[in-house]
Amino acid sequence: ASAMQSIPTLMIHGSTDTAVPSDSGDLLWERLGKVERWVMPVGHELVFAAIPLRLVGILDWIDTQTASNE
Repeated sequence: ASAMQSIPTLMIHGSTDTAVPSDSGDLLWERLGKVERWVMPVGHELVFAAIPLRLVGILDWIDTQTASNE
């Protein structure tokens, strides 16, 4: 996590995830420096199933993070 702190990171986290327990996700988020995090009240599989529904928001986030400051 410390090696990633200079890299823009969006964490998408399922609060009822049992494959990646939410406590582990919270710890990773803290160790990443409390990066932007979108918490969804679903489990692991539904986080991935919902990605297409959040695609526009994800693309907007990427555009914002990669925009030139010129």
